[in-house]
Amino acid sequence: MQVWRKALSGSAQGPELDRLQTVALALSKLPHAVGALHGLANCLGLSTDGPRGPFATATKEEFALLRCAIKP
Repeated sequence: MQVWRKALSGSAQGPELDRLQTVALALSKLPHAVGALHGLANCLGLSTDGPRGPFATATKEEFALLRCAIKP
């Protein structure tokens, strides 16, 4: 949201945009988009039941990649 608000106001997005790009790049490296989003939610402390149906849960390695992407 900070990146969006700064873009709308014409301000430089700076480190916020860099962080968002890092997270987006990490997500793009994971083979299962739904599982990756659930993994990201869990890394951020949001509890989810995990993906349903044919969607795979993020692996331990994928969780590690996501944690590295979101750490300050």
